[in-house]
Amino acid sequence: MSRIRTAILEADPIFASGLKSALSGDDEFHVTWVAHNLESAMGLLRHEPCDLLLATPMSGLSRTMELLMTVRARSPRTRVLLWDMIVSDVAKRQMERTAAAGWINRKISPEDLRSALRAELANGIPEPMPIHESENGARRLTAREREVIANVQLGMKNREIAAAMGITAGTVKVHLMHIFEKTGLRDRVQLAQCAPQLLHQQPGAAPEPSGEVVV
Repeated sequence: MSRIRTAILEADPIFASGLKSALSGDDEFHVTWVAHNLESAMGLLRHEPCDLLLATPMSGLSRTMELLMTVRARSPRTRVLLWDMIVSDVAKRQMERTAAAGWINRKISPEDLRSALRAELANGIPEPMPIHESENGARRLTAREREVIANVQLGMKNREIAAAMGITAGTVKVHLMHIFEKTGLRDRVQLAQCAPQLLHQQPGAAPEPSGEVVV
């Protein structure tokens, strides 16, 4: 049986070392890398994919959401488990919408940790949510809207997307509004999760807007 390629994202080097030792003591797990910040993790993930990423939530919910969306975009087959002691029900619901696999209590024993990881992996990778398609649905996305989606998938904010595309942040908002109307998605978290589906669909004959919308 192949070993589970496991990566760790933990800001505390001492705690990360202990966690690596706990997993390395089991022949079923192979710790491929350890990162202490999001930027390092993304760089490592690009070159060394893993089956499981055990990550401490970043400072602030939005930062953690960025982590989940980026991992989902760059490595959709990676199972993400958030490693924390106290998690609110509101945070859990928001994380579930990003296809995070689940939560592991930080106080768990090494033996229980390995058992919990096996149980989570047995559930498989969450499938992307279905895309609503109407007459003006996902296949009617314009080239510019697809470009916006690709940038959202990378975790870029509106101002960053605007700079990359040579438009204003207001125009990005307009594109996003049209995308949500066409796909039935509610927000950019769902959009990032469904981006692979949307970008692989064949574009329709929707005309490309001429000029920039000023808002």
